Amino acid sequence: MCSESFENSEDSDLLQNNNNYKTAHKFGKHETLDSKAVQRRRILAQCLVTAAVMLSSASCGMPVGYSAILLPQLQITNDSMRIGDEMGSWIASLHSAATPVGSLLSGIFMDRFGRKVAMQIASTPLIVGWLLIGLAQNHVWLLIGRIVAGISAGLAAATGQVFIGEISEPHLRGIFSSGPFASYSFGILLVYALGFLLPWREVAGLSAIPPITALAIYFFLPESPVWLVRRGRIEEARASMLWLRGGNLNKVRTSFQKTGTTIILRRLPLYF
Repeated sequence: MCSESFENSEDSDLLQNNNNYKTAHKFGKHETLDSKAVQRRRILAQCLVTAAVMLSSASCGMPVGYSAILLPQLQITNDSMRIGDEMGSWIASLHSAATPVGSLLSGIFMDRFGRKVAMQIASTPLIVGWLLIGLAQNHVWLLIGRIVAGISAGLAAATGQVFIGEISEPHLRGIFSSGPFASYSFGILLVYALGFLLPWREVAGLSAIPPITALAIYFFLPESPVWLVRRGRIEEARASMLWLRGGNLNKVRTSFQKTGTTIILRRLPLYF
């Protein structure tokens, strides 16, 4: 009877070890290559975050090119808000003058509220700025709208680059980081095209659509896992990185190891 019990126990241990090996092989250290599905999910997740940042960057580029279509239309004799050269120079320059203010504030916002929330905050004044410009009945509100839009551009520039850097894998980080600069130029080109076809008030209204869209998209994206770890929100950081890495636990471990973040490694389970 003792021999039979020993054999049953031994069989049970062998079965348990075999199951553990299968689990480890599927999710743990033995996994050497991702399946194509996991690769697609991982790249798609990072592309979605990058696309949201690029949309914000394009939105910030549009006010830069807007003065080139606004000033000629305001100089028309029968326009109710006709301007001279001096007022035109103020309208064109105030946006760039306000941008450094937003840049200085961006560091405070992204460290205090997180990268994602800081990008949402950056979109808000841009929406307000376009509304002020589109509904302006005098030069004062037009100038205020340009200032508000300039602050927004400063808030988004640095925050977007940090956000992309913290969510992307090293071999994708270079191409992802170059995306916002290209989209910024595209935003300038887009507002030129709109100004060729439409009056300046309608262009201002249409220009509010990209930042509104970006603001909505951020609600469905995860926060930067690096920022979450620094805030001690370990479980949220784990969930965020798993989403960004397509559910691959090995990629999560590798990503945090490369960034020097060891606190989360001790709390991640070996297997799912």
